[in-house]
Amino acid sequence: MATFIVGRRVQTIARKCIRQSSTQTQNLQDRLRQLMIHCAQPVAIVTTRLTPPGHDRQKQSDAHHFHGATISSFSSIAMYPHPLIAFSLQLPSRMADALHKGHTAADVPETLPRNMHPHFVINLLSTTQPDIARRFSRPDLYPHPFSHDGKGGQSIREERLTQTRDGQPMFQESIGCISCAVVHSLRLDGRVGGDAEDDTDAITSELFIARVIRMESVKNEKEERMPLVYHRKEFTTVQADAPKAEKQP
Repeated sequence: MATFIVGRRVQTIARKCIRQSSTQTQNLQDRLRQLMIHCAQPVAIVTTRLTPPGHDRQKQSDAHHFHGATISSFSSIAMYPHPLIAFSLQLPSRMADALHKGHTAADVPETLPRNMHPHFVINLLSTTQPDIARRFSRPDLYPHPFSHDGKGGQSIREERLTQTRDGQPMFQESIGCISCAVVHSLRLDGRVGGDAEDDTDAITSELFIARVIRMESVKNEKEERMPLVYHRKEFTTVQADAPKAEKQP
C-alpha cells in the first residue's frame, strides 16, 4: 500500500514538472519569437527539380517538375576548407523529401563525386521579388507556384526564371544564386540529450548543411540590387545611406 501511495505521489510530481516545463518552454518560445521579429533576416528561396532534366516531360513544361520554398533561416556557416551554408525546413516538407531524393539520386554523373553534384539552388532575393517570396511561402494558397497558383494565377514569366547548367531552376532578378549539394541533414526535436528516433512525433524541423558548388550568373549581375529582408512581419530592405555604427577603438 505504501509503495502504491509513493508511486502516485511520484506521478503527481512528474505531471506538475511537465506542466511547468511546458509553460516555461512556451514563454521562452514567445519571447524569442518577439525578439526575432525585430531582427532583419535575408529572404531566400531554395529551388530544386523533382525529376531529372528530360525525364517524363510529355506535354508538360519544366516548371511542372520544379519545386521551391521560401526560407528565412539561410546562413553561411563556413568558408574553409569548403564553403558551407545551412538552413532549416519545417516538417513535413515536400522540399525536404526532394532534397533527400536528390542527395541519394542514382543518376549522378559518374564524373562527379556525389557531394559535388548540385542538388538545389539558393536564390537570395532582391527588392524586385516580394511577390515571388510570398508565392513560395504559402503552399496552401499557391500549391504549384512555378506554373500557377491553382486559382487562375499566371505562371512565372520566362525572363524571371531560368535554369543552371544542371537543370536546376533559378530566379534571374535575385542578387545572387548559389548551386549547392547536401552534405548532411539533422532532424530536430528540441530535446537536450534525447534520441529523436524514440519519438518521431516530437520532430518538427530538419537542418540541412550543404556545400557550395558554384556561384551562378544572374541577369544584369553588375547592376547593384538591394536585398529583400524580412523585418517586423513585412518584406522590406536595408537603407543604403543609413548611418554606420561607430568603429571600436
